Amino acid sequence: IRDGFHGSIVVDCCARCGDIIEAENTVIDMMHANKHNKQTQQRDGHFFWTDEPLSYYKKVPIQAWTALLKGYAHKGEMGKADSLFGYLCSTTPAKSSLGKKRKQ
Repeated sequence: IRDGFHGSIVVDCCARCGDIIEAENTVIDMMHANKHNKQTQQRDGHFFWTDEPLSYYKKVPIQAWTALLKGYAHKGEMGKADSLFGYLCSTTPAKSSLGKKRKQ
């Protein structure tokens, strides 16, 4: 995969076709783009995105994470979807003006 944009397309296509394992593997490959030893395995109740440092998370564009999240929801894997959504919300800085008071 040449870059994050193309990787996001691959994740989205795999998720739309119902191949969640391949979508996860693509995201893992994107996380470990410059790392030669990538031995990430999922354990019961534990997800690959929580095992890696934040620097690996930032290598994957938000479009790929969103496509993976959509794939989980489409496949009915709500536990994974909920965990990933919570992780994304906790690691992504909010850039919203909601809740800010305007000066009058």
